[in-house]
Amino acid sequence: MFFVLRPKRKMLFDVVKELPCKGKVLRDALVRPAGVRTSKAYTGPLRLVTALVTVDGVEREMTFVTNNTSWSARTVAELYRARWAVELFFKEIKQTLQLRDFVGTNEKAVK
Repeated sequence: MFFVLRPKRKMLFDVVKELPCKGKVLRDALVRPAGVRTSKAYTGPLRLVTALVTVDGVEREMTFVTNNTSWSARTVAELYRARWAVELFFKEIKQTLQLRDFVGTNEKAVK
């Protein structure tokens, strides 16, 4: 299973290798967690991508972390944007249906 997430501001990384950047990608690097707890909790390879992303018509610098090292940096940013759209969709459903929690964890629960 792969993930794309935004790291916490204070999350530390050791750079293993810087990768070439182009376009709106400002940084692309293979990293490993450097924090005491995070380095023990996650030992696999990670990728740190910083890109300019348009949010509500304004270009912002955003950083993402993924455990997939084969996707392009642009794909990483686009997947996060798609993930965020899904999060907003579920938030709207919960508000519309006046649900406090949505506990479904599979496709059937959503249908």
